[in-house]
Amino acid sequence: MDFPNLETLKLVLNQFDSSDAEKIATYLNDVDMSKFVSNIPFPYSLENASTFIDSCREQFLIKKSITFAIREKSSQILVGSIAIQIKARHKRGVLGFWIAKDYWRRGFATESLEKVLEFAFDDLKLNKLEAVHHTENLASGKLMRKVGMVKEGELKQHYFKNDKFWDVVTMGICRDDYIKNQA
Repeated sequence: MDFPNLETLKLVLNQFDSSDAEKIATYLNDVDMSKFVSNIPFPYSLENASTFIDSCREQFLIKKSITFAIREKSSQILVGSIAIQIKARHKRGVLGFWIAKDYWRRGFATESLEKVLEFAFDDLKLNKLEAVHHTENLASGKLMRKVGMVKEGELKQHYFKNDKFWDVVTMGICRDDYIKNQA
């Protein structure tokens, strides 16, 4: 399968290129960006960004995940990332995403998440998508509910980061509920 290119009204979702490393390092070398994302270290270096891009390519080639660069359509500027980690045996995907701080509150997270849900259910034929958000990250929880995901539970002290254990909320949406929501 060739890497998919998705478009929305304001965005293009496509594959990361090595030239994106500098932007990624700049965006993610911010304590606010790393605070609620368990796998974004702080400080975040150019080497971290290059490793991330290489890993995205490798994981796509072995069909374990698809990680999209989120770009503003009009300018082609990188504004974030959204990924589906694929659990093929269970026809399930695990979502993860971030939007660079300068692009918060512009609807980019909602628009990209809606498009990736459509892609996951229609093209990948997954049966369920799930995601977690830190209990303190109310914006992510609100976004997930906005696209039809529902709370499935809460995991106490699930991640250890920055010398603290973090509780997370698990959210999910199944194919049949997604189809009902689209009708």
